[in-house]
Amino acid sequence: MGNALLIPRNPHGSLEILQEKWPKIYGRIYRVWVAFQAFIDISSPSLMEEIMSSQKFINKGEVYDPLLPWLGEGLLTAKESKWRKRRRLLTPAFHFQILDNFFDTFNKNADILCQQLHRSLSKEGELNEREIEVFPFLKRCTLDIICEAAMGIQVNAQLEDSEYLNAVQKFSLLLFENFFSVWRLVPRWIFFLTTKGKEYKKSLKVIHDFTSKVITDRKKEIDQEIEMKQTEGKKEFEFESKKRRAFLDLMLIAAKEGADLTDTDIRNEVDTFMFEGHDTTASAAVWFLYCMGTHPEHQ
Repeated sequence: MGNALLIPRNPHGSLEILQEKWPKIYGRIYRVWVAFQAFIDISSPSLMEEIMSSQKFINKGEVYDPLLPWLGEGLLTAKESKWRKRRRLLTPAFHFQILDNFFDTFNKNADILCQQLHRSLSKEGELNEREIEVFPFLKRCTLDIICEAAMGIQVNAQLEDSEYLNAVQKFSLLLFENFFSVWRLVPRWIFFLTTKGKEYKKSLKVIHDFTSKVITDRKKEIDQEIEMKQTEGKKEFEFESKKRRAFLDLMLIAAKEGADLTDTDIRNEVDTFMFEGHDTTASAAVWFLYCMGTHPEHQ
C-alpha cells in the first residue's frame, strides 16, 4: 500500500500530513507512494512557478480522471490540443477591462458577506467575540459572484440554502474519500451499488441539472434579444462588442457564430468555472485572511 495507510482519509488530516508534517521532515519536494502510484508533493513557491508557468506540462495525469464525470473535458482536464484552442477562445472573457465592469457585483456581495459575518458574531444585539469558521461564508459569497459575473444569473447563496453548493461539497468530499480508499481499485459499477455510490450519482445529477438549467435559461434570453433586435428592423443581428457580457454569454454567442462548441462542451466549461470560480477563490481568500490575522502589523 506504500504510504497510503499513513494518510488520513479526511481533508484536514491529510493536508496536515502532506503540507505541514512531511515537508518539515523531508523538505519542499518529496515522493509518496499510494499503492503502485508515485506522487511528487511540492510545497515550494519557486518549484510551483516552474510547473504552473510551463507550456510543456499541460496534460493532466490520471489522478484527474475522477473529475471527468463532473467536469468533462473542460479547461481543467482537457488534453493539450483542445486546451490551447479553448484557452484562446475563453481568455478574452476574463480581460481586465471586462472584469472592471463587474465591480458592482463584487462590492454588493462583499457587503452581504460582511453583514453575514457580523450577524453570526452578534448575540442579542451585543458583539460576541469568538472564533468562527469563515470558509463556508466565503464559499457562498464567491459562488454568488461567479454565478452573477460569469453566468449572468443570481442564486443568492449567501441568503438562501443552495442545493447546488451542498451537492458540490458532498460530491467533492466523496471524490476525496474515494481517492484514498479501496474503492479506487474496484469496478465503478460495484461502487455505485453502495450507499456512497448512490450519493455520488445523486449529487452529480443535482450539479449537472443546475448548470444545464443555467445554460438553457441564458440561451432563451439571447434568442429573445436577437428576435427583439430583428423586429426593430435589423436584418442581420450583430452582438454589441462593448456591452457587458458574462462568460457564458460569450460562449453561447461564439457557438451561434460557428465556433466549435457543442452543448456538452459549453456545459463542461460552465461546470469547470462554476467549481473553480468559487471553491479555489474562497480558499485563496481564507489564506489571505489568515495571513492578515497572523500579521496584524500589516492590517
